[in-house]
Amino acid sequence: MAIEAKYVTPKKSGPVRTILLFAATLLSASGCSPSGTAPEASDQGFKIVIGELSSAVSHTPIYVGIQHGLFRKAGLDVSLQQLSGGTPAAMAALATGGVNMMYASSSEFSLYYAKKVISGKIVAQTADSTFDVVVRKGLSSFEQLKGKMLGISGANGADQIYLEALLRHYGISPKDVPSITSGSPANRLTALSTDAVQAIAVSNAYRDISSELGSILLTSHDSPIQIPGGLLFANTDLIINHREELKQLVKALGEATAWIRANPAAAATNCANGTGISLETCEKGIAALSDKATNSDYTWSSTFAINTKGVETALELEKARTPEAAGLTLADLVDTSIAGTTL
Repeated sequence: MAIEAKYVTPKKSGPVRTILLFAATLLSASGCSPSGTAPEASDQGFKIVIGELSSAVSHTPIYVGIQHGLFRKAGLDVSLQQLSGGTPAAMAALATGGVNMMYASSSEFSLYYAKKVISGKIVAQTADSTFDVVVRKGLSSFEQLKGKMLGISGANGADQIYLEALLRHYGISPKDVPSITSGSPANRLTALSTDAVQAIAVSNAYRDISSELGSILLTSHDSPIQIPGGLLFANTDLIINHREELKQLVKALGEATAWIRANPAAAATNCANGTGISLETCEKGIAALSDKATNSDYTWSSTFAINTKGVETALELEKARTPEAAGLTLADLVDTSIAGTTL
């Protein structure tokens, strides 16, 4: 089943057409997993199925681990399932057993854990705070966003939660800046370039495209709100019954990350195969995410250690917007015994 997408008709060719082609290849490569089918055992042992809301350059360590057989060498059967329907549907798939791990942000996990939709723990981190705030050319401050339209991936998505936290930080009520669902990063960039929306949050892996189609109002590195954007959440069964497999998974991911840093050009091919986006986009994205000058050490670390301070920030932000989160602690949400906190 194809992922649903709504394209905004471009007013001009050139870079907008490039983004549309990027979106088209991304969508054509995407699939959808049945949310009610539980992962089964295989000849390699218990099957780990990682759900992802959409393919992304930041997921390259997982693509490398699968395509280079690093998980199988560790005795694991690991696969990826892209889930349609946005964050609510993806979290439902985790809750019902369609997948037993999920790749998402700390803010999303905080929200859905607080609402008792999902159970389990965050066990590893692939990326720290990577969102750039990109605005329509001509805008230069958060104050100017009042009355403008935000483009978001979907309801309660990581980018929406992040943008609302930033608006509050700058003294602006989210009610003064309405939002509209615009889909994937490619679709959000397209909507921005055609002025269908005036501001979005998108990974710094796409900074070159963002700079071409809009203006970067705030980089991920300079943001006053730093919350991890790429975390792996294991369901309760994995936490209780498959701890050794989780440790082996994290070890294999660390090996994949080390290989990416040593072989960025070859890794771009794995990224392109995993996402369906262009090799050039993957090359630029890998270079951006590997740049320690603009990314936290927790992004693509060798240990996949968890930035607990960042997760605590996400949890505190969630307590301010979700009453059910009031009593939650870091220990409720995070298990640091798998990947640890040390880089």
